[in-house]
Amino acid sequence: MSWRVGRTVKIRGSASRKVEYILGFIFLVAAFGGWTFCEWRRKSAFMAREEIRPLVREAFRFASPKQSEGEVLHVVGDVEPDDTLVDPFFDIHHENSLRLRRVTEYCQWQEHVSEHKDRDGDTVRTYSYRLGWHRHRISSIFFDQPFAHNNPQRDPFGTEFADQVARTARVGSQYRVDAELLRRLGGFHALPVTPSTVAAFQMSPAAQQHGFQHLGNGWFYSAYDAGMVKKVAQFAGRLLEGSLDIQLGDFFHSCKAGDIRVRFEVADPTVLSAIGLQAGDGLLTTKTTSTGYHFGLIGGGTLSARDLFRADARYHERIVRWARLGLAVWSLVLLHALAALATRTPDLQSLEPARWIVAQAQSGWWGLLVPSLCLTSSLIGAVSACFWGGLLPLLCTLALPVLYCLTRSRAAPGKA
Repeated sequence: MSWRVGRTVKIRGSASRKVEYILGFIFLVAAFGGWTFCEWRRKSAFMAREEIRPLVREAFRFASPKQSEGEVLHVVGDVEPDDTLVDPFFDIHHENSLRLRRVTEYCQWQEHVSEHKDRDGDTVRTYSYRLGWHRHRISSIFFDQPFAHNNPQRDPFGTEFADQVARTARVGSQYRVDAELLRRLGGFHALPVTPSTVAAFQMSPAAQQHGFQHLGNGWFYSAYDAGMVKKVAQFAGRLLEGSLDIQLGDFFHSCKAGDIRVRFEVADPTVLSAIGLQAGDGLLTTKTTSTGYHFGLIGGGTLSARDLFRADARYHERIVRWARLGLAVWSLVLLHALAALATRTPDLQSLEPARWIVAQAQSGWWGLLVPSLCLTSSLIGAVSACFWGGLLPLLCTLALPVLYCLTRSRAAPGKA
């Protein structure tokens, strides 16, 4: 990891920041939509489980797959894939793997911006940059100093063959599981790299054409070579933007922008448990419920039908729990933005709720903490009441209005 400090820019008090407001609005809308989607997905999964649960039959109760055709089966048994998964770019394969995933990380600059107000009320903005490994590429076009912190968008292989799934896998002696069910299997672990794996890799396109090398610990590394023309163009760009300074971070870094490293993960349980529709010839696939939900459960190891249902419920509950935590942060940011907007807009200050938000924000972020938690509770209560019904969600919706009435009534005597 390497740090570089960019330049400091002073923005006059009346400078336009419309682009930041638009991007902030888009972010707030997208974040709210993401949380709502998580809540809706949890409800859909719950309805699907309740519809499928009474239909599940144990596979061992049927003498042959022909008798269980069209049934929703719970199958447990030793697993064997019908094909071997191979990454053609690295010549990497692993016997008995149900899923093979190539994880690519890119060495990229990331821009950080910090702001504060000076004595004149102007905004002082300082840019800094961190060089490190990321799971995605970062565009440096809109950086304040794009030439000094250029991010090559190098990606020799893209997403092709990045996440492979066996076409089918035999479970026990009579049944098979299709790729749609296998794609839901988790339990990944690092691919064990043996001397024979390294020997095959050294003759692969990744090694021969893109300079990848095996570093150990399962990592395959390719250094970036910009070439003389790009280096001259980058030097000219740094000269124009005034970023030819040399900093300590230029001498201490674990990678340079444009480098790529790759490792592989596999899911290869010896025993598989699955719930799915027996579509014929002993093949299990997902079942479409009355609401259009494609239902299917799968897991490594010996798991009962109850275990699979519980694991699926915990999975969706965990996602919603994190989404609600994000919603609390979202509420805090929203109230802070509304307070700043009301302060700068005289027309909004005539509205009593706007004045109340500004009053709460006068003590900083902490002053908005309780209102943001109440807003979070109200939003969760409103969505839960729509999806689940019940009295408790309806009571939670009143959290913010009750807080507003209480604090407003306390503030009233002081105004008189």
